[in-house]
Amino acid sequence: MTDKPILIAYATRTGTTREIAEALGAGMARRGAQVEVKRMEDVDDLGRYVAAILGSAVREEMWLPEAIEFVRRHQEELRKIPVFYYVVSMTLANDTPQHAQEVLGYLRPVRALVEPVDIGLFAGALDKGKLSPVIRLMLTKKGFPEGDWRDWDAVRAWGERVWQLLRQEEMSGF
Repeated sequence: MTDKPILIAYATRTGTTREIAEALGAGMARRGAQVEVKRMEDVDDLGRYVAAILGSAVREEMWLPEAIEFVRRHQEELRKIPVFYYVVSMTLANDTPQHAQEVLGYLRPVRALVEPVDIGLFAGALDKGKLSPVIRLMLTKKGFPEGDWRDWDAVRAWGERVWQLLRQEEMSGF
């Protein structure tokens, strides 16, 4: 791999998406990659990265507003490097093909700006005590139970897939 690092940037409300970003970063680092795991708000210049893995939690059936704004603001730079998206959604706690298609639809706003090389879909964790009363009530009405539905084997497998795709991209000269 090049000397430039891979950016793994995330948007989160409760830390669940950050923990997935950290797991992806640890997996890439074990393979010898330089990685930087950062909150999207802490990233200014994308010119120093060889690739970007961008992830967000979901609210109101879309990525968090700051994640959408990140892609909008950096779309020109993102089009110059391999980009991967991942989504963390409680809809995937019941992992069905229908739910996967629904969650893929949440990415329409950012896919219209920058189409990714690949997409990871992951269930999240829900601790209602970390949420505002309004969001807590909304999720309770929708029937989302508390718990942790993250599938760490799926996270590691997708990280491996991203690594392999980056290696292929590198061989073809991006």
